Amino acid sequence: MEIFRVTKSVYGQETLIGVSWQLFWWFAGAALLFVAVHMIYKWFFAPDGENHSAGANKKSDEGDTAVS
Repeated sequence: MEIFRVTKSVYGQETLIGVSWQLFWWFAGAALLFVAVHMIYKWFFAPDGENHSAGANKKSDEGDTAVS
């Protein structure tokens, strides 16, 4: 399997003209696996996120939503 496709330029240098499409399915599978593992982690192991000290919904001392 040829991973990188190269050609010679008019100046004699090798120039990359493409990458093997067979690698696409490896990267697509790795991306789907990452998303699945991340979802499982969030569902079972991550905290619910209600007591975070920073974020867009952080309340100020007066009880109003903080604006930055």
